[in-house]
Amino acid sequence: MKTTIEWHSVKEMLPERKGLTDGETEYVLVCERSSDGVNRWVGISGFESDGAFSVWDNFGVVSFVNITHWAYLPEPPEASQ
Repeated sequence: MKTTIEWHSVKEMLPERKGLTDGETEYVLVCERSSDGVNRWVGISGFESDGAFSVWDNFGVVSFVNITHWAYLPEPPEASQ
């Protein structure tokens, strides 16, 4: 089963933090462009209460100025009985 990811440009909108308190983080997928402007990769980063992406993701340091797009994490699969 393939899950469709809806990517959003950071220039057009940022994640909503519905129901989260200031101390909680909304984790999202992020797409970063590399310093050469050609290569891109995907990671998981936090979107903090101050309206900024966290500087660490699952691979290390996030250059948040290089984040071009983001997407909400997909729902986990249903557990089989």
